[in-house]
Amino acid sequence: MEKLTREIRELSQTNAELTSLGEFLTSQKQLMNKKAAQIFILDLRDYVEAIEVVTQLVPVADAEERDPRKINSLLTREYELIKLIQRDFNRLLKAQGEEVQLFERNEEEIKELVQKLDKLHILNQFLLHDNLVFQGMINTKEAAGNVRVGAKKKTLWQKLLRR
Repeated sequence: MEKLTREIRELSQTNAELTSLGEFLTSQKQLMNKKAAQIFILDLRDYVEAIEVVTQLVPVADAEERDPRKINSLLTREYELIKLIQRDFNRLLKAQGEEVQLFERNEEEIKELVQKLDKLHILNQFLLHDNLVFQGMINTKEAAGNVRVGAKKKTLWQKLLRR
């Protein structure tokens, strides 16, 4: 039970960081103007809200995260935690049977929670895949933004004379 509580607490922490990232990314107008980025960001926010079905069991303080490159590591950690939490819930259900009482939930509610975790696991996999494209958009934007830093634009004559 203690291990399960620790895992849910860690899931709550990573989810708080993803919540902060989602809010930060939503405030970035240049990203929200791109349809693909906007869809990813809104999907991420929906996923974060959906995972609260588990994280509400052991809430943690809010976290602040502003580095979009951490999305992959946070989602990967949540992927692992979801599997661990599912496994631990199933073990406790088998061990205690119908008399189980975890986090003020009975056997039926816990089974329903495990089913929701299975669906969230699938959503997590989709987000991990979509994150690759999203990171590409961010990296391309950063690279494009750095191309002309400090360089002067060449005039037509300079281009023709290759100076």
